[in-house]
Amino acid sequence: MTKDYNVDYQPAQKIYWTGRKSNPDIGNQYWYQEITLLDFQEINTTNVDIALLGYVCDEGVRRNLGRTGASQGPTALRERLAKLPIHFDKKRVADVGNIICVDEDMESCQLAFADYIKQLISKQIFPIAIGGGHDMSYGHFKGIHNAIGNNKKIGIINFDAHFDLR
Repeated sequence: MTKDYNVDYQPAQKIYWTGRKSNPDIGNQYWYQEITLLDFQEINTTNVDIALLGYVCDEGVRRNLGRTGASQGPTALRERLAKLPIHFDKKRVADVGNIICVDEDMESCQLAFADYIKQLISKQIFPIAIGGGHDMSYGHFKGIHNAIGNNKKIGIINFDAHFDLR
C-alpha cells in the first residue's frame, strides 16, 4: 500500500479453502484445488486473471441500525466457493486476502479497499469484492473509478442477502 490507512490486512489463508478428496487422475475439480493464495504484495510476481478481495467490516451495518455479521461474509463465501466445481480452466483465480476495518473507521476501510481494487485493475487483474455490507460497494466503485477515470462506464453487480431498496 502507498498510504497509511487505519485498517488491517490479512493475507489469504488455506484454512478456508478445503473440500472433498477427488480422483487425482481426473485433475482439479473444485475451487479449493485450483485457487492461488497470495499475499497482496505478491501480485506483482504472479500471473493472475481474477482476484478475490475480502472486505471485513460491520460498521456500515451498525450505523444503519442493521443486524451485524457482514464482517463474516468473506470467510463464509470462501468456505462455500471452495467446494464448488471449477468452470474456469482458462482463468487463473487468486485469493488476495482481506481488508479489515479497525476502530469503527469505515471511511478509512473504504479508501484502503478502493486503493487495493485500483492496484488490481492497474495490473490487469479483474477484482471481485467479497464481504460485507452495502458500504463495501462505495470502496469497490471508487477503486474502479480511480483506475479507469471519468470517461468510461462502470458496471458493478452487487449480490445481497435480501432484496431491499433502502
